[in-house]
Amino acid sequence: MTSNKKSPLLKTVLLLLILSIPVLLGPASAAMASFLTYQRDYAYQASEADSKLSCRTIALEQVKRLLLEELGTYMESQTEVKNYQVSRDQIIAITAGIVRAEVLNEKWDGKTYVIIAKITADPNQVAKAIDELRKERQSLIELEESRKKSEELLKEIEKLRAELKSSKGGQRIQDQKDYTAAVKKLGAADWYKEGYALAESRKYREAISFYNKAIEADPNYANAYSVRGFAYFRMKEYQPSLRDLNHALDLKPEHPGALANRALTWVAMKEYDKALADINRAIELKPDFARAYNIRAFVYLNLRKNMKALEDSNKAIELNPNYSYAYTNRAAAYRNMKRYEEAFKDYQKSIEMDPGNSDSYQSRSMAYIQLMRYDEAMQDLNKVLELDSGRALALYRRGLVYYQLNNYEGAIRDFSKAIELEEDYADAYFLRSVCYKRIGKAEESESDLKRAAQLGHPRAQLVIREKRQ
Repeated sequence: MTSNKKSPLLKTVLLLLILSIPVLLGPASAAMASFLTYQRDYAYQASEADSKLSCRTIALEQVKRLLLEELGTYMESQTEVKNYQVSRDQIIAITAGIVRAEVLNEKWDGKTYVIIAKITADPNQVAKAIDELRKERQSLIELEESRKKSEELLKEIEKLRAELKSSKGGQRIQDQKDYTAAVKKLGAADWYKEGYALAESRKYREAISFYNKAIEADPNYANAYSVRGFAYFRMKEYQPSLRDLNHALDLKPEHPGALANRALTWVAMKEYDKALADINRAIELKPDFARAYNIRAFVYLNLRKNMKALEDSNKAIELNPNYSYAYTNRAAAYRNMKRYEEAFKDYQKSIEMDPGNSDSYQSRSMAYIQLMRYDEAMQDLNKVLELDSGRALALYRRGLVYYQLNNYEGAIRDFSKAIELEEDYADAYFLRSVCYKRIGKAEESESDLKRAAQLGHPRAQLVIREKRQ
């Protein structure tokens, strides 16, 4: 809402006379400025229905809306974004999911709540996100739903505020309850957007803390359960992930995003039939859902169905040509088919599109290992661990490279770190057993061999059987 709209709610709002002018931070590029900063002040006049908390919730929502509208207006004016053929409302919905507002100051005197906030954004990165999300229709739909939810709640709050001026008795009590509930839901929508922006930056633990607040304020918020489930998946906490995604689908059974997220969790739990059932249903509901095709390609890669993985990766790329993870999956399919030249082209394209996509480096490292190009594999695995030190598979593969180079101490160190992250890592126990044997640590070798066998490692079990004969 803006200050020139004739609204009973906004008549109570005092907008401080500070213009929100973009400040360029750093040199301007040929296309857009390196960074833009917008600052806004917003003051909300409390009514009898308001508490300090409700005043803050409404004031915060309004100041963020003003900031995002400023940024959205700027982005809409850019030639690159104009070519995307997205509406201004869609631009604002997307930026709300990728740009976080920083509260600089807030004051409350019992009557008026004042908030000073700013946003800082790289317009080139925002333009890239707009391009990606406009093609990933399901994600855009969820962001637009969040924006629409906030708009509807502001209208409901305005309506109830007006009614509370004249309602009496039992009706007034009910109106007050409805007002408080609507404000809580408005807060939930804001927490959701905050969490979404953090998750886009791969800050999943922080994102979960905001999703928790959103769900506490609105226990029936299906989208919040879905994205929190995905954040838990990224944290490798699969049971909480499954619990959240089941609940999201209880609340909204035909939720393509929740089905796609649950499919990923099923893959992590090696429940491939369940993963396929969920992702097939997501595609049935949303035939242009690029991410769903990419996830199904990932399922097929795990099932060693490389042609099917290739077909689905191609479909995902057709729907979203800038989808870096789809190129990673297609490269993995090519790699499994020993079509290495095509694989390396796709890996490079994926990395150029998203240098922070550690999965591309990790997957490419396996191609290098298969080709015995160990120096290049080591470089890729070091990059993975630079981006994310908690990747057990990257540690295992780097240990494997050290093993192939006869650096057994280095291999043991990485296998041990992988086991710290995943205590049931049978492959790591087995190869650490081999390394211990090579350096003369028989007792440690035997212990790891037994543990690998207990975890079902076939070669470890074979070695133990042969020893008994």
